[in-house]
Amino acid sequence: MSIKDYLSIALKVLSSWQVIVTVVLMIMVMHFANMIINYRKKPKVPKRKKGKEEKTAEPAPVAEEKEEEK
Repeated sequence: MSIKDYLSIALKVLSSWQVIVTVVLMIMVMHFANMIINYRKKPKVPKRKKGKEEKTAEPAPVAEEKEEEK
């Protein structure tokens, strides 16, 4: 067989619907597996309770200097 015959057979094989469907399915499976491997959960954010207000640290009151009488 010559190279021309090999190329025509290869073209028929690659354009076959079975090969095309198999390649598309393999790409989808690889993409799905990659998503599972690289999945990261978002960090949990603590929920605020509706009935209670959170106490926050208030800044310390400014100390006023008392001037002594002269």
